Amino acid sequence: MWTARISLGLNLLLAIACGVLVLQNRALKHGAETARASATLRPGTQVAPFPYLTLSGQESTLAFDPHKRYLLFVISTTCTWCERSLPQIQAISRSVARDRVYPLAVSIHDPSATISFAAAQHVDFEIVCAAASDEFQLAYKIEGVPTTILLTGDGVVLQVWEGNITPDLARQIQAAAERSS
Repeated sequence: MWTARISLGLNLLLAIACGVLVLQNRALKHGAETARASATLRPGTQVAPFPYLTLSGQESTLAFDPHKRYLLFVISTTCTWCERSLPQIQAISRSVARDRVYPLAVSIHDPSATISFAAAQHVDFEIVCAAASDEFQLAYKIEGVPTTILLTGDGVVLQVWEGNITPDLARQIQAAAERSS
């Protein structure tokens, strides 16, 4: 008899705890969605140069030049959409005037994964790794990949595109980069 009461009491406590957790989860999700909406990188935002590793292992920092624009393609070595976007990234990288627009693929993974990815995908444009810490992703508010960011030579965001780069989007990105140069 007393075991039945204990069991009933424990089940009741468990049900209450589950209800509280469900309510907390909903509140957290709502708060995260609100924070996410306000945390995305927006045109006009000033960003700082970021440190990176070249595929040869050299440490460097993106140094802004006020006479250029920067077109950053943020990718992941494990992202199907990034892989599908590579032909478009490559076409954009080849087509922009390098003396005015600096295209750069930025991997969020370590150099060894990025080297393997670049070799397997026959990447023929510059790709670097910003995976030493989460600083790049936090500073540039990267929430998903692929993300393409167009910057002025002073580090001011002109435009941000998130998601798969289709041929239509590639034309928009290229036009924006050319307009901005």
